[in-house]
Amino acid sequence: MSDSGHALYGADPRLLSPVAARLAQRGVLKWVIAITAALGAILEVIDTSIVNVAMPDIQGNLGVTLSEVGWISTGYACANVVMIPLTAWLSDRFGRKTYLVFSLVGFTVSSVLCGLSANLGLLIASRVLQGLCGGGLLFSEGQRLSYDRPAVGPERPPLLPA
Repeated sequence: MSDSGHALYGADPRLLSPVAARLAQRGVLKWVIAITAALGAILEVIDTSIVNVAMPDIQGNLGVTLSEVGWISTGYACANVVMIPLTAWLSDRFGRKTYLVFSLVGFTVSSVLCGLSANLGLLIASRVLQGLCGGGLLFSEGQRLSYDRPAVGPERPPLLPA
């Protein structure tokens, strides 16, 4: 945690990139962070729903059985469940912003790999990678990046400072 205490990300303009500093001066940095974090979580949830709906088509296109195609969702879910508890530790270890950006990029790259998969094994491996990267998107990493503040007490800042 920085020396600035419990404050909104970007409260110390000296620590921001030039682009982020300009956004902070305009008063939109907190909204850019919130929208980015929300889009990451929405991507992760929509991806799960799309794959479950597309299972019969995937099964037919790859010529595999129902039990084999089920591993696409199972591998993703298992990888995601493993990563969710590790999210807090990884973000503290590597930095919240770095971990969130890594999760977004990893999730996007693994999504491309899923689309390019020519066989079931590669699709399952890509989905496991997607689940590993998606754990950082689903579980409040964006919220932790937006607000580093105490949960209760008189020193707790408001949710959206003016």
